[in-house]
Amino acid sequence: MAPFSSQNTNGSTYDFVIIGAGLGGLFSGLILAKEGFNVIILEKNKQLGGALQTFALDKKVFDSCVHYIGDLKAGSTLHRLFQYAGIYEDLQLQALNENGFDQIQFSNEPTTYPLANGHENFIEQLLPFFPNEKNNLRLWQKHLTDINSHFHLYHLKNGSATDKNKVTSLSLTNDLNTFIPNKKLQAVLTGNSLLYTGQQKITPTYLHSLVTESYVRSAHKIKPGSSEIAKALHRQLLKNGATIYKNAEVTKLNGKNKTIEYAQLDSGEKIYGKNFISNVHPQALNQILDPAFLKPAYRKRIQGLPQTPAPFLINLSLKSKSVPHQNWNTYWHQDEQTLKTENTQNTWPHTLALYYNEAADHPGFSESLSVLTYADFHWMAPFHNTYNHSGNEADRGEQYHQLKDRLSEKVLKKIVQIRPELDKNIKKISSASPLTFRDYLHKPMGTIYGQKKDVQHLTHSYMAVRTPVSNLYQTGENINLHGVLGVCITALATCGELVGLDYLLKKVNG
Repeated sequence: MAPFSSQNTNGSTYDFVIIGAGLGGLFSGLILAKEGFNVIILEKNKQLGGALQTFALDKKVFDSCVHYIGDLKAGSTLHRLFQYAGIYEDLQLQALNENGFDQIQFSNEPTTYPLANGHENFIEQLLPFFPNEKNNLRLWQKHLTDINSHFHLYHLKNGSATDKNKVTSLSLTNDLNTFIPNKKLQAVLTGNSLLYTGQQKITPTYLHSLVTESYVRSAHKIKPGSSEIAKALHRQLLKNGATIYKNAEVTKLNGKNKTIEYAQLDSGEKIYGKNFISNVHPQALNQILDPAFLKPAYRKRIQGLPQTPAPFLINLSLKSKSVPHQNWNTYWHQDEQTLKTENTQNTWPHTLALYYNEAADHPGFSESLSVLTYADFHWMAPFHNTYNHSGNEADRGEQYHQLKDRLSEKVLKKIVQIRPELDKNIKKISSASPLTFRDYLHKPMGTIYGQKKDVQHLTHSYMAVRTPVSNLYQTGENINLHGVLGVCITALATCGELVGLDYLLKKVNG
């Protein structure tokens, strides 16, 4: 048995009340439910999964955020975690091109540079373009592998924070200049930095290393969409006796003596619990937590944390059998400044990511395409006081739609240049602005990956799974690292605080 146990003496009191049914909340809830605890998960939207949510356009399924997943190769960390959760066999995986799961492209240059699966293959696929860089690429890869070895939990092992702190101060900009003098190769190696919103002189090397390493191990799409992960977790949660409320927004966490007693829903219902886990952004948690629970200085620090940029997403339904399918993702850049996130509307977009979906009934052709880029949240200033999500639908007005249309046109103009065959072969278009991500994911300023990791001020962005409130814990991408792997690792860390990390790792590894 787990070293932590709790007797449920009141049918209306749960051992764990989890706020938010994103991946972090679902995975944490399943870990605890598998240990026999009485768990309830509260979700404000009608669809579970947070960033795993999908939606339909023209009878086609589109991912909202998670367009492909790394580290699902047999024996890899995420593969083992999904097996432990009992969901791996439920997922239909489509492997991306192993010789170039991501293709990097610059401006109107016809050459595309592949980022491939497997460490040796990764180097071999780049050598035709950089024939004199084999030794530098080997040294760079060794450097990243060494950094990753300091993050023990990513290898499903326990370890000290001291060991991890030995490498967290390394700067991606500085390390690239040290190991990779070739500026074009630097740009290629960080060509998919949209995955972690890489920024010049700000991004720590470990962030680049942990995120990209997972895709070098393997890169898959989940068919028909990423919400299949949330559905599989949902089934396992019900199988293990957990309760899930949808359309149940938590408006207040109340209690006394620095202990939370219940979560109050927008319906007025109170959900009592012995322990609470927040899977919402720390700033959103501040808004629902009774002010008496936190010191003003702590609240001020959380509210002042700089956030990563917001996304602007366009989804395109394509005419049948009109666009040949590409079994890889394309990352396009206006120039070789791949670690640039600043935009003005005049020069926007600087970076685009293109994610293709193959037609099931017409193999070899794409049925749809999603295009992701950064956008400035302040462009949406006239509409900041409007709110729209599945539990509270509202129209932001004609001017908002006109702004989205203007931004969409700019993106469409670029992608037709990148793939001319898209011209006149687009059936339907939908777009999501930073406000969409703010409202559906409950994130300040629509931030895509939570608070910014600044190598010069890492302690400022550090968030612990334990909070100053005795029975309140945190999980999710804002606490440790974003992405499916990062969020599952954080859920492991959160639950390790509750049932014992060594005990939990033994179960996962077993």
